[in-house]
Amino acid sequence: MINILDDDILVDILTRVSAKSLDQIRYFSKYCFNMISDPYFVQQHNLHCSDYGFIIHEKPSNYSKNSTKYFIKMNDGSSGGKIGQQYNLSNVLKGNILACCNGLVLLQSCDKSILRVVNPTTKQQLKLQHFDLICNNREFYGFAFVPSTHEYKIARLHTESMDLKCELVVLNSSHDLQWRSIDGPSITMTKGFQYRPYSVGGVLYWIGYSQRMVLCLDVGAEKFYQTTLPDFISLSKGRIIGMGSFLCLLKYVAPDQLDIWILKNFRTGEWIKKREIFLPMQSKIIECLPIWISDNGELIVFRMKNKLWAYNVELHKWTKLPKKVGKFVFWGPHVSSIVSPKFIAKSTAATMYYSPKEARSIVEDTVPPDISHIVDNMALILDSDS
Repeated sequence: MINILDDDILVDILTRVSAKSLDQIRYFSKYCFNMISDPYFVQQHNLHCSDYGFIIHEKPSNYSKNSTKYFIKMNDGSSGGKIGQQYNLSNVLKGNILACCNGLVLLQSCDKSILRVVNPTTKQQLKLQHFDLICNNREFYGFAFVPSTHEYKIARLHTESMDLKCELVVLNSSHDLQWRSIDGPSITMTKGFQYRPYSVGGVLYWIGYSQRMVLCLDVGAEKFYQTTLPDFISLSKGRIIGMGSFLCLLKYVAPDQLDIWILKNFRTGEWIKKREIFLPMQSKIIECLPIWISDNGELIVFRMKNKLWAYNVELHKWTKLPKKVGKFVFWGPHVSSIVSPKFIAKSTAATMYYSPKEARSIVEDTVPPDISHIVDNMALILDSDS
């Protein structure tokens, strides 16, 4: 009966397999390759199986060549593990981390001459064109996924005189990775934008703290917007981070109360209060800065000096994470994903959203000649995966 195994059943099974094992299964046949590379499959795998958490890049100083990169896994331990497990990624992620998105990491060589996109789980990487990228002024990179087209885009924002300029590159498998200029934002005050952007839901957000302004780039439409931070939102004792599909502000209003505000509409600048969290009084933990929040807002990680603490909102429980941290030069959300920087398809009708059966009918020659042989090989990998 294995020969008539339904596509939906096979997808459901494979989306629960680790990304490392799927990267081996991907090469069994063109059928497996197309299925595992399909954006729908990648999305389902991220929902079902991917380990999630955040990446941190530590450096003794900004000029030091010695640095370490870690993935801190924040899965809830339902599979028997503990939250806060750390994985050293320094051997895979060589250089400086500029941005991350859906399991992909944008790296820059120490001399700023080379840009690479790396998946630290599968160790696949893609080198980007680096000419004309070096400038004397400050530059910031953002990395975003456009849900409507399944495209990954990298943006570079930099100053030229008193203006902000922007270039984009779209990742795809054609190796036609050309940077191109887009219309920059119509603002001249550039000194306030001294921080890397947040990537949330296909939008990049640069925060101008001194100007109380948020500069937004709709990466899909390739259009800039700007909105102000409302007066009632104070940035003291607060931190702006991404939560799911929203930019959010976690703000202390009392030593034991944390309010979560989200930017509901970046075009209109509408902020709403999402929830109030009352923290159990814990000596030396209160009012430390949040650095990460889960997509559903139920788990928050705080930093206090060289320690990390996780707070479970539903269980009202603090957990001290084992990792002691030094000076951060980068931190950002990360998942163990199967997405490949080398095999991202061009944005065409065939790469839009399709069910597994529809995707199979579109791609040529995807029916495996001997699926029983493929399943036998899968069994060996799945056995080691378990």
